[in-house]
Formats: sequence, structure tokens, C-alpha cells
Amino acid sequence: MTPFTITPLSGHTGAEVVGIDFTEAVDAEARAVLNRAFAEHHVLVMREQEFDPDEFKSAAQVFGELQIHDRKEQHVPGIRTSIMSRTTST
Repeated sequence: MTPFTITPLSGHTGAEVVGIDFTEAVDAEARAVLNRAFAEHHVLVMREQEFDPDEFKSAAQVFGELQIHDRKEQHVPGIRTSIMSRTTST
């Protein structure tokens, strides 16, 4: 597992993830840590990540199965299926 840190942003919600490149494969152990952090902090901030549309979809899948968003105004240019959202918790 690539070492990375998760730092709370406040006492209530949000944490920043530093030291992981979501354009590369994320192993099962890192996936589990990230999903626990998401469940605990409700919002994860990953700064300075740059994705092409396929990389964005792969990165989003770290957090669960993807679903097509039904609101056209929420679609992301270059991604045919639109914005995806987390559907399961771990």
C-alpha cells in the first residue's frame, strides 16, 4: 500500500487525503482505509488530482458502485454517463 495521510478538516466533518494518486490503481487495503474515512468524515478532499474522463470513473469506483446521475445540469463534460454517486457503504 502506498502511504498516505487522512487529516480531519474540522471537529465535525471533512478530511483531507494527501499522498495518493487516484489515477493509479488503489489496492484493497487503501480502498478499505479510504472507505472507512469517508464513512467517518462524510467528505474527503483530495487536492491536485487531474483526471481524464476514464480516470475519473476509475477513481470514483474506489468508493463503490457507480450510478448514472439523473439531473442533466450535474453532468460532467467528457463523461458520457454523467456524474456518478456512491451507492453502497463499507
